[in-house]
Amino acid sequence: MAGSVAYLYLEISMNANSLPAPARYETFTTQVPESRAAAFQELINEFWCGASRFDQAATDHAKSLEAIERDGVESLHALFEISLGNSGQCHKVARFLAGLFNGGDYPFALNIFRGIDDDIFEHCMRVLRMDARLTRQEVHHYIGPEKFINMLYASGLAKQD
Repeated sequence: MAGSVAYLYLEISMNANSLPAPARYETFTTQVPESRAAAFQELINEFWCGASRFDQAATDHAKSLEAIERDGVESLHALFEISLGNSGQCHKVARFLAGLFNGGDYPFALNIFRGIDDDIFEHCMRVLRMDARLTRQEVHHYIGPEKFINMLYASGLAKQD
């Protein structure tokens, strides 16, 4: 049937609310060249199955956030252990963590990063990325608020009243 056009009628749910509610539908009518009908039908099937490129992008983004948190928490614990030491690097790490905890009370000058080793810098960047991109909880809650406050006192950043 040369020149014929296949018609496909779609009903697409527009309900974005997660609460149970009657679904609202929009109806779209389109014409697809017969030569593209199979590809179009596959596209529609991917859409209904949640396998479209947009669904994949959302899945990839969620996995990326999970990786950011996993790497950030791992680095946070490594930095916390470093902060409990006695070297100049340890004090710089403690200042960085204190700045994330409360930048107003514990300001952190970015040029301090120039004086720390590469591996410690990378840990700082992972923690900073987690703190900037995820807002699930403040960094001191990953360690434990009491342990974190004790680190501030041990490093001399917080003073006893």
